Amino acid sequence: MAQHLLDLSAFRCPENLLSLSPTYPRSAADYLVAARQAEALSLQHLLRMARLVVAISSLVHALQRERGASGIFASSAGARFRELREKLVLETDRELANFDALLASLGSDGDIIQAGNRLLSRMALAVHQLEHLDNCRQRVAALQVNYEEVNQCYTELIRCLMAVVFEAADSASDPEITRALVALFHFMQGKELAGQERALGGMRLASGQFSTALAERAGILVEGQERCFEIFSHFADDATLALWRHDVVPCALEEVRRLRAIICSPCRDPQRDAELSEQWFAVCTRRIDAMKQVEDALERNVEQTSEIRLAAARQDLDRYRRDVLAIQQPDPLTTLADYPEDASVDALGPALGRSMIDLLQSQSQRLHSMQEQLDKARTALEERKLLDRAKALLMKHRRLREDEAHALLRKMAMNQGRKLIDVARAVIAMADVLGSSD
Repeated sequence: MAQHLLDLSAFRCPENLLSLSPTYPRSAADYLVAARQAEALSLQHLLRMARLVVAISSLVHALQRERGASGIFASSAGARFRELREKLVLETDRELANFDALLASLGSDGDIIQAGNRLLSRMALAVHQLEHLDNCRQRVAALQVNYEEVNQCYTELIRCLMAVVFEAADSASDPEITRALVALFHFMQGKELAGQERALGGMRLASGQFSTALAERAGILVEGQERCFEIFSHFADDATLALWRHDVVPCALEEVRRLRAIICSPCRDPQRDAELSEQWFAVCTRRIDAMKQVEDALERNVEQTSEIRLAAARQDLDRYRRDVLAIQQPDPLTTLADYPEDASVDALGPALGRSMIDLLQSQSQRLHSMQEQLDKARTALEERKLLDRAKALLMKHRRLREDEAHALLRKMAMNQGRKLIDVARAVIAMADVLGSSD
């Protein structure tokens, strides 16, 4: 029977693991080896997803820069950032080409299906939104849109791409890769909020418009960044964390704080504020570009971790297959040396049986340990899901924008002296009681 142990190179999809040799009874060893083969296939898929996440990260960065310039261009009625916007559009197009090429290289339909229903659904929505980018650009170039419309177009596109990264992290089955993806996702989200702040502040200064609601939105964006970067810090590797603390956190900090104070104050000199819009954009861009260095380090960590884990899984599979073969077809010269000279042949059977039990127990303990680590890494993602669901409910039933829904949750938490996540759970529970279908 042992000679039939499954071979990773003999199949492409997990569903084929135990269908190669249907003519013989399958043993516990076959299932144990199949489990390790399935793990190696899963890690191979995670490596493909890691490379997709890296491409999305670069595309999102380009879109963030294009959004900021487009917002100021529209808010200034075309007086500012015309050439810069055109340059950034070309840079985004290059990242789009890289993204499209990676999608084309993902492999066969069977490979893509391994991504799962939720991730593929997110991918479909992101690709659909990308198809509308050219139309949005044409309207911006013709000055047919205001700041809010520009911001909504780009922010919704970025949100869809970020949702793919979230699902990749949420569906990852390896603790080390999941931790790396959780760190990357929350850093990308914090950087996205920094990009939204850059766009909002640029619009405020370029247009000379001010409102209490705008100041509140700016405050929420700053708070959101701090929360995302805190979670990132918990899951990031030491080298990336050192880069963040030493090179990024201090970057233009005082200048950003000074300009934030102006943005959140009534406009006194429209001409001066309009001139400050370019300074604000430059300062924020310098800060966000510094963040991109950290994001690049996180991307490398995700990809390298995936490659290392896959290589280790393949080596482990070969070793594991040899161990199972040794138990099923032991070499008498080797095995008997471990037993007393007067041991009977019948006495060897139970000992070999215990060796198989040891393998089963070892596999069970290993899976239990991996699940515990996964649960810890996914806690932050679960809280994210709850917050997003609570915001979606408020947006639907109170007809709010996402930032307004978040502001309402935040206000409720402050008034009740509770954590934001606890208020989100209460909103969801109330919706469930009232029979909401969300």
